[in-house]
Amino acid sequence: MKLQTIKNKIGAQIKVARRAKKWSQLTLATATGTTKETIRNIENGNANCTVEKLANIETALQINIFICTKKEIKKK
Repeated sequence: MKLQTIKNKIGAQIKVARRAKKWSQLTLATATGTTKETIRNIENGNANCTVEKLANIETALQINIFICTKKEIKKK
């Protein structure tokens, strides 16, 4: 799986979870100690995130970000 595909999938999961909570990007940014622009870039697949930043987002949104490859899906 290409890096850009992974970043897009992570960003999409974050966006869906944020919207489900009816949070703005600014609300999520404040909850995670980052900026609205950073959240926008992550959601659009345009940012390289640290594991720490992703963990902060997971905690704030109360989600688990999960990415698997087609091979992993076939094994299950």
